[in-house]
Amino acid sequence: MAGPLRDDVRDCSTPHHVGHLVTRTGEAVTTTRYGRPEAVLVSAEAYEELRQLRRDRDRRRVTELAAADERGETTWTRSPARSRQELVDGLGDALDL
Repeated sequence: MAGPLRDDVRDCSTPHHVGHLVTRTGEAVTTTRYGRPEAVLVSAEAYEELRQLRRDRDRRRVTELAAADERGETTWTRSPARSRQELVDGLGDALDL
């Protein structure tokens, strides 16, 4: 087993090293490309929490849209889905179906 994480260790040249860093520190790590942020690596627990927050947000939004539709208020919404099946799956997940 490796020793304690040192502040002066910055060589995370492989995904294994970066994953190990995230696991040991419990903090998010931002990867950059050409000096610009490209991705953020988070722990599995933090990722699951983010997924739950997104599902909760989606449920609220779908509920609001359904209520507006029942009131006869025509509303439009955009979806990042790239296919009809992806849209159906997203709605099913948002509605807990």
